[in-house]
Amino acid sequence: MLAVTRGGVDVPPKIRERTCSDTGFGWLKKELVDLPDMVSLQIGTFDERGHRARRQLILSARTHPASPGWVRLSLLDSDERLDGSDGSLVVQRAWLDVLHTYASTWDSGFGHISYSYGLGATALEDCLPPSAYPPQQREPEHTVNECRRYLRGYSWLTIVPKELVGGLGGKEALRATGARQ
Repeated sequence: MLAVTRGGVDVPPKIRERTCSDTGFGWLKKELVDLPDMVSLQIGTFDERGHRARRQLILSARTHPASPGWVRLSLLDSDERLDGSDGSLVVQRAWLDVLHTYASTWDSGFGHISYSYGLGATALEDCLPPSAYPPQQREPEHTVNECRRYLRGYSWLTIVPKELVGGLGGKEALRATGARQ
């Protein structure tokens, strides 16, 4: 399924969907002329009646007025594929290789692979109580703006922006932990 979301900050979000097909991708191309708030591609399975049953993979790109100039790319993979089995180690290695390729090409401000279920939030941001922390300190729409000043996450894979490498001991210290450059 392809989906485009518009609105959602001051007005209720409007989501439009199409099937992943040549026609659907043609529609998506037209929708991207006026950049939406979010675009997603969902891959899954159907039940015996032909209805959507389970999502296996969700890719999305989002923008938000609170973080102008930033695009958040996210991917949600099926938990079943990351169950700790030998097969899941192959999947994890494949995701590491893909992210390394992109992180070394782009000047990423942050990236991670985690088991957190928040919508773009890090595990820490998910756990901060709203009564004690304002949105600027716990919601990704705001914290992304500070990602070159503060490391946003500490997941099993974390992309560290170049501005923070020195504060973590430098390239050699990070490499000594097994981190890839």
